Amino acid sequence: MKPNQRLRRERELRGWSQSRVAQELGTDPATVSRWERGLSFPYPFFRERLCELFGKNAEELGLVQETPTTLPVEESLALPAIDSEPSPVLPISPDPILDPTIPLLSAIDGSLIGRDDLLQHIRDQLSDTTRGPAFVALNGLPGVGKTSLAVALAHDPSLQQTFSDGILWAGLGPHPEVLEHLSRWGTFLHVDEASLSNKESCESWAQAIRFAIGQRRILIVIDDVWQIEDALSCQIGGPNCAFLLTTRFPHIALHFAAGNTTPVHELAENDGLALLARLAPHVVQDETESALELVRSVGGLPLALTLIGKYLRIQSYGRQPRRINAALTRLRDARERLQISEPRSLINRHTSLTPESRVSLQAIIEVSDALLDLPARTGLRALSVFPAKPNSFSEEAALAAMALSQEVLDTLSDAGLLESNGPNRYTLHQTIADYARVLLEDSEVYTRFVQYFISYLEEHTQDYSLLDQESRNTHIALELAHTRQMHDAFLRGVKASSPYLFVRGRYSEAEKYFSTALELALSLQRLSDATVFLRDLGRIAHTRGNYLQAETYYQRGLQLARQQQDELAISRLLTHLGTIMHRRGLFSESIAYLEDGMLHARHTGDQEQLSYILLGWPRLMVVWIIISRPRSMPGRAWRSRTPSAMASISRTSFIVWEH
Repeated sequence: MKPNQRLRRERELRGWSQSRVAQELGTDPATVSRWERGLSFPYPFFRERLCELFGKNAEELGLVQETPTTLPVEESLALPAIDSEPSPVLPISPDPILDPTIPLLSAIDGSLIGRDDLLQHIRDQLSDTTRGPAFVALNGLPGVGKTSLAVALAHDPSLQQTFSDGILWAGLGPHPEVLEHLSRWGTFLHVDEASLSNKESCESWAQAIRFAIGQRRILIVIDDVWQIEDALSCQIGGPNCAFLLTTRFPHIALHFAAGNTTPVHELAENDGLALLARLAPHVVQDETESALELVRSVGGLPLALTLIGKYLRIQSYGRQPRRINAALTRLRDARERLQISEPRSLINRHTSLTPESRVSLQAIIEVSDALLDLPARTGLRALSVFPAKPNSFSEEAALAAMALSQEVLDTLSDAGLLESNGPNRYTLHQTIADYARVLLEDSEVYTRFVQYFISYLEEHTQDYSLLDQESRNTHIALELAHTRQMHDAFLRGVKASSPYLFVRGRYSEAEKYFSTALELALSLQRLSDATVFLRDLGRIAHTRGNYLQAETYYQRGLQLARQQQDELAISRLLTHLGTIMHRRGLFSESIAYLEDGMLHARHTGDQEQLSYILLGWPRLMVVWIIISRPRSMPGRAWRSRTPSAMASISRTSFIVWEH
């Protein structure tokens, strides 16, 4: 049956509502609506009443069926006596609904880069309505591309075919007009406002829309949700519908979709570079390394790369190197990257921003920041002192840096600004860290950060697996201690990190630290620290096979140790010198240094150092005797001329065994 345009026109000409007609006839507005839409045909009783009401005959009101109306007796007996109750099942509408508020696909950006697998995963989730309506939720950082994914899916031909009755869209944001979205959907579904008990009520619209959808296959997209109540107000539809929700808040996604929640992550490095190349191909082609540096500087965030790419496309017009270099220099500054922006049309505006706002990273993150309470905002700024993702940090370290309670971490996690990285560990995305660091004003945060990790180094000097996990954090702590002139903390941290750096073979990094620390210790007249750093620099040169340089460091250290009368340091430096002389083939000098070192070790009672010297002594003595024997002299005669040496070997072997 076709919609009854004649009946509807006569009603509208008189300015009557469906409720007014229903009241005159003694039925309900839903029944009148079904007559006008051609979903049912009035029985003779109501046809006569309609003709009397409008002063028209049945043909003029479209009440004459074009097909034969004679029904078999069985079917006529099965008809209800009066058509006053709506049928719970509606026929499928021949014309699919495509909500015009669905954002258009970008003509510049094209298909989404690096999202093929994710898109297919979401398609599969949405299409599975075998056990009732499908609920799918996407959550992720501001600017990670959740809305872009939803737009791509709304325009996807396969999903449009699956949901053959249409796709509805509601872009909510922090201050949504839910009633406006519901009334628009009601218009598409031919819900009569006059039939509603309260057209200003979301509940009335939801009930009417739910009835109008019936068994239809419709995809309902609820984008940029900030409150779960708003999402649930739009959760209307029948068993053949599917719902796709996007939000930056993980708890909203889990509440809405449970097991069908999908985190949206930033782009991989290669995909980020490909996106930048699509927007600014000449820059990526001519300045590949700089472009890759930009991808890393924003952590592969799609919105950031899109804004940067469009900015570079404009600046590279004409391919003038001076202008391109100036643009790249600007983008290396975090504050500048945050403020790169673009205008949006009124119909394509970002739902989190006001219509007149330009889209920028700072504006997008600022919306979330503004909703935080004061402790959470303070905590976010404090956490920016930690290196950004992929680095992580422990809950203990976070609390020490913030000097706030654990509830702050929970608040930031619920706000989608702080990411979990395993039990009791967190991570902060680069753009979030940049935003918070620009606003950080409390210098005490740096002091607390440095003090925590210097103490951590001292407490876990040889817990190498723990130091591996905190390696990036301890490195930043040492850098901050140096640049912020926290001299004592820097010297302590360098000394504490020495065993770890040697075990992990990080000699270049260690050499940089030891050289800087040596210069600082000498300037502060901290000679004992300077002695330690000279010894460690000598060890690095020794390891690299640069024996002359190692000897120079050891001799300088020995001079300082003697100046301070530090017996332990003297013993260790003499031992290192003996080892170096052995490496250089100067065996008599080696023995002299080792003997001297052994005397100092015995004097201090350092059993560990004494054992170290004695363990290498017998081999050195044997090598010295063999090399020193003249070729013309028989071995027995040579042994008779070196009784002291042989006695030393025997005595040393016994001491080694005893230890």
